[in-house]
Amino acid sequence: MSPQAILERIRRFNLDQRIAQLAGSRWSAMSTAQPRARLSGRLDDLTRLAHAYSEASETLDLAEALAYWYIALRADWAQINLEVQSCLLSDRPVDLRLALIGGIEAQMLTEFADLLRPEDLDRIEDGIFDALNRIGRSSAGRD
Repeated sequence: MSPQAILERIRRFNLDQRIAQLAGSRWSAMSTAQPRARLSGRLDDLTRLAHAYSEASETLDLAEALAYWYIALRADWAQINLEVQSCLLSDRPVDLRLALIGGIEAQMLTEFADLLRPEDLDRIEDGIFDALNRIGRSSAGRD
């Protein structure tokens, strides 16, 4: 995918509209400021990558940079999801701002996954799953 196509996809993502849809009318602009800033930062990172590679002829470098961006987003989403699930399972209150960030990050993962080649996306997901599976097995042995 070209840097220009990436920039167009970012423009179409419409972060404010997505926040409004998930947050609903009961949230004030003040209460969504922190999630908006964090999520805008994710899109700003992707924008910066697209601009950095817009003049480069090496698409491999862009593909690698996109993979790192996706991995970072995927890891952040997984951490948030784990925290929200932990709260739900232990009857603790869920930080709604964190849940909002996780919800929008899930949308970003879906929306931008096709920036990567399917085989690269499979490798990323398999690598994350394998690493977490190994961690789970090793921590089970410490009990």
